[in-house]
Amino acid sequence: MSEHTSEFLESLPPNLASRVRQLLSMQSSQSQLIEQYQHEVLQLDKKYLSLYTPLYTERREAIDTTNSIASDFDTAFSSAAADDADIPNGIPEFWLTVIRNNFTTSDMITEEDEDALKSLKDIRLEYHEEPGFRLVFEFAENEFFYNTTLSKTFFYTRDEEDYTRDLVYGHSIGEEIHWKDGKNLMRKVVRTKRRKGKVHEETVPKESFFDFFSSLIEPASDDAEEGERDTMAGGDEEDGDEPDSEFQWLLELDFGYGEAFKEEIIPYAVHWFTGEASQFDEENSEEDSEEEDDDEEEDEDGDEEEEDDDNDNDEE
Repeated sequence: MSEHTSEFLESLPPNLASRVRQLLSMQSSQSQLIEQYQHEVLQLDKKYLSLYTPLYTERREAIDTTNSIASDFDTAFSSAAADDADIPNGIPEFWLTVIRNNFTTSDMITEEDEDALKSLKDIRLEYHEEPGFRLVFEFAENEFFYNTTLSKTFFYTRDEEDYTRDLVYGHSIGEEIHWKDGKNLMRKVVRTKRRKGKVHEETVPKESFFDFFSSLIEPASDDAEEGERDTMAGGDEEDGDEPDSEFQWLLELDFGYGEAFKEEIIPYAVHWFTGEASQFDEENSEEDSEEEDDDEEEDEDGDEEEEDDDNDNDEE
């Protein structure tokens, strides 16, 4: 029971306080059922992921440009394929196109990232025992890094301070990327001229899709070392923001990307590849924008009518 609730109960007459305590007990029982429901939903998600997995495996094989084995679909259309001997295996740049067509994840990609993402072979979803999920990105051999897979795990936590005790964003754990010499897409060399013609070189961070694989963990305390704080919470404070609010913003952004992969890209990848999903989202966005414009116009009309009424009253 929170301090606020305790103080509230003390302010009530004993009989009324007793009834409210009874309601709080009922609410506690319901909260336990809600937690049970959330647990069962997670188990249901796991069950259906296991049913989706064979289809995802087939999809991976159909996309894989290194797979020279003909699929059932290729065999069925072999006569048509015979006229297109130059068509490569699989579907080149499938996942790059999918990520680029999704409104949420398209912002993650820079022009320099695209060559590396052409080697992306598959994106998989996994669940663990505690609330959360793991994304696994599988890559073909490429000129940029040695990793064949890169993963990121997202953990939800229960907000004990909130009366709902709902699941909220907790933290995320990424994976170190082993870059090949001179191929780090997350760093760039800045050269500046100094006195006497000397050139100073400095390696600085730059935006990249691969920032996604960094971990995001809330700083343990106010006396955490500044370097550690920057690594975990995304850098220096800006515009006077409190560290907690900055971390919360980064957390929402991080989970927003993760949930886009989990809920939009992995289950509906082909629709993002063809552009159907992005077209649907764009049409919905335009409809929402039109509705907002209509609401604003109605508000303006209402304000004008009120002003006219006020003017009429003044004249009288």
